[in-house]
Amino acid sequence: MGRRELIISSILKKTIKFRSKKIYFTLIEIGNEIIFIVSGGDCPHVGAVAVGIPHPSLKIPNQLSSTISTYVFIGHKDDIIANKIAHEISKRMNKKVVVIAGIHFHHLSEKDIKLVVKKSEDICQELIELFQKRK
Repeated sequence: MGRRELIISSILKKTIKFRSKKIYFTLIEIGNEIIFIVSGGDCPHVGAVAVGIPHPSLKIPNQLSSTISTYVFIGHKDDIIANKIAHEISKRMNKKVVVIAGIHFHHLSEKDIKLVVKKSEDICQELIELFQKRK
C-alpha cells in the first residue's frame, strides 16, 4: 500500500477578545475536508467534538443539509457551539467537518454565554466566506 501524505491546503485564523480574554478560531482544510477549532477564555480546553457530514436535504431536494454526531466531555457545554458550527460548515461548504470546541470563562452569565455563541457563529460565517473567496 502506498504512503499518503497529510496535505494541509489552507489555514484561516481569527482571534477576538471577550471580557479581556481571547477566543481563537482556526479553519484548516485537509484534502477535501475541514477541521475547525474554537478555543479560549480563562481556560482553553477540548470540551466537545462534533462531526458534520453533508447530504441532500430530505425536506427540500435541491438543498444541502447535514448530519451531526457529537461527543461531549462530562461537565462541558461546548457542544452548543460545536454542533452549530459543524452543521453550518458541512451544509454551506458541502464538506465533511470535524469541530473541536473548548471555551471556558469563569462566572459567565446566561446572557454572556449566548453572546459568545453568537460571536462564534459570526466568526464561523466570516471564515467560510473568506475560504470560499480564496477558492
